[in-house]
Amino acid sequence: MQVFRAYMKILKKTMPSLSIYIIIFLSLSIFLSGSGKQSKISQFTSSKVNIAVINEDEGMFGGELKTYLGTIHNVVELKNDREILQDELYFRNVEYILLIPNDFTKKLEIGESENLCQNVKVPSSYTGKYLDSQIEQYISTLTIYVSSNIDEKQAVENTAIDLSQEVKVNFLSQSVNTSKADDYYYFLYLPYVFTSVIILSIGSILMTFNIKEINERNLCSSMPIIKKNFQLVLGCIITVVAVFALFMSVAIGIYGNSINIVKAVFYMINAIAFAAIVTGIGYFISVFVNNLNVLNMVSNVLGIGMSFLGGIFVPREVLGDNVVIFSKFIPTYWYVNVIELIQNVESNRSLMNEILINIGIEILFAIAIFAGALAATRIRSDARKQIS
Repeated sequence: MQVFRAYMKILKKTMPSLSIYIIIFLSLSIFLSGSGKQSKISQFTSSKVNIAVINEDEGMFGGELKTYLGTIHNVVELKNDREILQDELYFRNVEYILLIPNDFTKKLEIGESENLCQNVKVPSSYTGKYLDSQIEQYISTLTIYVSSNIDEKQAVENTAIDLSQEVKVNFLSQSVNTSKADDYYYFLYLPYVFTSVIILSIGSILMTFNIKEINERNLCSSMPIIKKNFQLVLGCIITVVAVFALFMSVAIGIYGNSINIVKAVFYMINAIAFAAIVTGIGYFISVFVNNLNVLNMVSNVLGIGMSFLGGIFVPREVLGDNVVIFSKFIPTYWYVNVIELIQNVESNRSLMNEILINIGIEILFAIAIFAGALAATRIRSDARKQIS
């Protein structure tokens, strides 16, 4: 077991630097689990904006437009002074300034409805476009009644009635409650943490064995490549088990009282399956990467990429259909499936079979990746023997 003993010696020597990574990502995992909660959404409400309306209209309609805007926004009274208006807009005391000209009513009465008012707003702001749309809607509705020879007062009343109609927004459930327990978020974000920590932990050690001089010395020995790989895999397993035990101990210590035994068991099995996947990925990467900075970069890219595509950082509801289809070829997709199913396993025990199927798919991912890693190791060793 010389290779295994050498692995453990290197692990012991790199432990201080690895401990820093583990502590950072452990802290990140706890932080993400605490900040992952979202607020409860029960209804839609339109937003009010601070606006100023400078009305110079000599007729009735300018004042009525200002009154209407006051019912849906906060109208701030300001003097018609260029410097004052610029200051108020600059300091965001108002976000929109509407200038109603003195011939506003006259133009409406003769059927004009385009470019009747001027405005000043925060450049490229959504609120500016929002106000533009509402003002245009008011003017176009009022123009319809005025052009029908209806009394001015009646036209204003009819316009107010029409625009007061609201569209009722119904959610799929009585209240959309996206808030979930902290343990849900702890295990949801675990793949990102595991990907970074495990790849760095085992990859930095395995790279040592792939240094040209050391690898050539191993090739000259009588030890079969299969035996060497077995001892390296054994060392990787022990490293991963230690990392897994640490993160599970923290989870039990923080969330142990709030998780029942069924959820806890499935959480752990799911985490073990994904840890096996990441171990295989780390082993595979170490065959081709011989620089710690590159290894760090690859682990971060993989962790973030799989987390986004698999539905960890971004809910799948937000992702496009093609992205979701593609994500089925990524192990995080199946990991997240299990996490979601676990939330309802208490009330619906029939979900256990579905959970086990998803975990089984994760295990198949792990087997395939390990097989590829071992094959890559064998091919590279044979190539080096031929060169030497």
